[in-house]
Amino acid sequence: MTAEIPVRPPSGPVGDEPARNPRSASTDPDASTGYVDLGVMILGREEAPAATRVVEEDEHTAPEEELASVVSRFRASLSRNLASLDARSHQDMGVAYRTMGLGQEAIGEFQRAIREDPRSLGAHEMLGRCFLDAGQPGLAADSLAKALELPRRNEDEFVGIYYYLGRALEESGNPEASLDFYRKTAALDIDFKDAAVRFHSLGRAAAPPPGESEGHTRNDPLRTGSLPPGRGS
Repeated sequence: MTAEIPVRPPSGPVGDEPARNPRSASTDPDASTGYVDLGVMILGREEAPAATRVVEEDEHTAPEEELASVVSRFRASLSRNLASLDARSHQDMGVAYRTMGLGQEAIGEFQRAIREDPRSLGAHEMLGRCFLDAGQPGLAADSLAKALELPRRNEDEFVGIYYYLGRALEESGNPEASLDFYRKTAALDIDFKDAAVRFHSLGRAAAPPPGESEGHTRNDPLRTGSLPPGRGS
């Protein structure tokens, strides 16, 4: 039996999936606010098959049991109606699952999207965000760091990767490494979430004490903004 990862509800307003630089022409999906009809979204039909809808209610069924039943029937419906899903479809499903608070299912869909298309920045970013939701910053950092190896057509496309990698490193207890990624995020978009605030806050915390030599300050990677040797360098 595979151990499930505990998942916290996503932080921030529902529908902000994934966070993107508004100046970049990103292909990442937008999760709409409010009700999400997975049957219509995935199958592309105005009326979803009955198997994707709950038509009976049992007052003796616990909420978690009912939710598990809905997910199970929905997956079964997909397997019957679609021979295979492409990377974008898995990514869209992952966003919908995360919006519904189904973090474990969302993680699985983003991982499938990456297997279908390893170059999908949106899937890498959202997988990292789901691991952050689950309180697993180490796994988030590992998954986001893989995106740094991808080819770069436009640096703006990496603004979300940089920010959430900074978050993952900071929450993993490595603020020195996270500082550089907040700096890169703010350099691309000064208004991107709270990247600039985090950068300045960490920079002040890392400032050398009074009386520190100028030479030491000059070579301090936290003051110069350079990433120390290790992951992400």
